[in-house]
Amino acid sequence: MSSSDYAGVDYSLGNPNVNRGKGGISYGLLSVNDPALSGWFWESTETVYVPRCPHCGNELGDDWFEDTPCTHCEGEIGMDEQWGDEPDSVVLSYCDEKGFVSESEVWVTDSLYYTHAQFCSPCMPGAGNLSTPCEDGPKTFCLGPGWFEGKPPYPIYRVSDGSLV
Repeated sequence: MSSSDYAGVDYSLGNPNVNRGKGGISYGLLSVNDPALSGWFWESTETVYVPRCPHCGNELGDDWFEDTPCTHCEGEIGMDEQWGDEPDSVVLSYCDEKGFVSESEVWVTDSLYYTHAQFCSPCMPGAGNLSTPCEDGPKTFCLGPGWFEGKPPYPIYRVSDGSLV
């Protein structure tokens, strides 16, 4: 993990990945393979599977029941066919942070904590790259101190009062 003096480019064009309900703090992204994450990281997440039609991928919803055809493609769905092999998402379940985990990144969309980080690439416009702390970067939601073994890889501030943790 390296620190930078260059905040990067905000590619969001006025539509950034920020939490508008919490003062516009940017979402934070961190690689799931980041060595700073503690060993219990995956034990603190919850895997989410959404029932889907195996023929067209349509989400089935709460009113679907066994042996009812898909409302989108009319395909027949057996009881064990609606659950895919791969999860739809993995959700952070630690009490202080909210977000989700994809195959390669941890997205922190709400937290009691923030840091300043370099802007992400154009693929995640307006979000902060938690792997590159930057004092001149945007306020970026981050994982709190409990997620890391040893010293956190970036300075952590409280959203409530801006104090350094």
